[in-house]
Parts: sequence; C-alpha cells; structure tokens
Amino acid sequence: MIIPALFPVALIVGRSAACDAALGFAAEPVVENRMIDEIYQAAGIVTCWHGGDKENQQDGLKEAFETRFPGMTLNITPFDFDKIHPTFRDTRAAWYGMMVFSWRFVWNTNKLAEGPKEFTDFLKPEFKDKLVLTYPDDDDAVPYAFGLVMQKYGLGRFESLLAQGPRWVRGTATPIAILANPKSIWTAIFTSSVDLVPFAPLNVAIPTEGNLVSWAQRGTILKEAPHPEGTQVAAQLHVEQRIMDVSFTNPVGFDWFLADRVRIERLKLFFENMIGMLQGWSPLIDDL
Repeated sequence: MIIPALFPVALIVGRSAACDAALGFAAEPVVENRMIDEIYQAAGIVTCWHGGDKENQQDGLKEAFETRFPGMTLNITPFDFDKIHPTFRDTRAAWYGMMVFSWRFVWNTNKLAEGPKEFTDFLKPEFKDKLVLTYPDDDDAVPYAFGLVMQKYGLGRFESLLAQGPRWVRGTATPIAILANPKSIWTAIFTSSVDLVPFAPLNVAIPTEGNLVSWAQRGTILKEAPHPEGTQVAAQLHVEQRIMDVSFTNPVGFDWFLADRVRIERLKLFFENMIGMLQGWSPLIDDL
C-alpha cells in the first residue's frame, strides 16, 4: 500500500524541479571579483558571436580587444556588474548590456563641408537626391527611428523627406559603406552609426531638438563555453568603457517600443504603403 503512494510524490518532485529550472528559482548571480588583468592571465581563446549587417561590422571590436589583450585572439559576470543600468541586466546575471549603440547624423566631409545638425536640415535643397537611408521596415530599430522623428515633427516632415528622393537600402551598416565610397554621390545619413570620433572622411553630429535611436547591446557567456576565462575578459572589456551623460536619446525607450509588437507591425505597414516593399539582397551578400 505504501509503494503506489510514492509515484505521485515523485511526479510532484519532478514537476517542481522542472519549474525550478525553467523559472530560475534559487539562481543567484556569480559575481566576478578579480580584476581584468588577473582574468587575462588565466584566459585563452575567445569566440564571440556578434550580430550585425556586414561581415566586417565588428572589426573595430576585434582590433580593440587584441590591442588591449596582446597574445589573445577574439574569434562574455563582469567586475562592474552592479554599475550596469538595472534595465540593461538580468537580475541573475544571465545576460547584460555590453555596450550602448546610438545612431547619429553622419556625412562625408569630402562631399559636404557643413553637415546636418537637426532632422529638419535633411530637408534642405543641398540634400536633394543625396541621402541614403535604411528602409523603415528593414528591422525594428529603423521604424523606431522614423517614429521618433514623426512624433517630434509630424507626418508632413516625413512626406517632405520622401520628396528629397533618398536612396533606400537594406541594413543599417550599408549606408555607411555607400557614404564612405568616394565614387558615390550620397552625402549624409541618420539611420546608422559610427564612433563619436569617426574615421576620415566621415564626420558626425548629434541633434539638440530631436532624439536619436539607442539601445543596450546584450551579451551572455554560454554555460558550456570552452574558454570561460577568455569570455570574462571579453565581457569586462565592454563593461569597463567610459560612461557618458547624454540628453539626445532615451536608452530604454527602444525596449519599451519592442514590447509593443502591434504598434511595430502597424508602423511597418504604414511605411510599406508610403515607400513600397523593401527591395534588394540581404546586406550580408549585397556587395555594397
């Protein structure tokens, strides 16, 4: 009579264990207290999977890593985990924001002496048929960018932008490649990003009236990572970067935007109606 009673108990225990694994009960973050140079001495190869629109989009990250840590190749719970904005990190340190991406106004100084300073500047005559922009329905960040502009200036300004005859492309890295090409005629963009100290001949500006897109680029260290020490070094490299106070963006606004999938799909359909379906190859293979 006792044995059958064990089976329901076993089922309850099994279900409880499954819930524990799924919901993360009793999962405290393991905080790394060693300094980054100590971890570096124990580290080896690092393999980093990073998203993007172009195969060479993270070459700068690779170069910065290999410069900071000679002898290691970058093929990621950091020391300053508590300093990461709470919105940018999981409470159990399963993932956290490695860096904050933000878009800017970018122009080619060889083609344009004075670049745009505000969104309204893109409507000036000198930008007629000279803008290269990412399709607004290409990914979630782009409709968010155009949505910010229209919230500030209204639908009429977007219609005026369309009258400027911009070249529409796929991918947010593609406009940079086209802009930097000395043989291209396009001079300015606002749906991409380069460093605040950009490579020549590009220059950047940040508006004082409108808001630009920004978000925390999340990362994580895989549980079965073959080189855990190396991944911690890579994580620390990102987190130890300088923190800046800025007023041109809301770094958590994009997260709120992403949560409203109905609004996103409505925006994409609106832009498709205004511009048409996006055209062209994936930016990973478009050879631009």
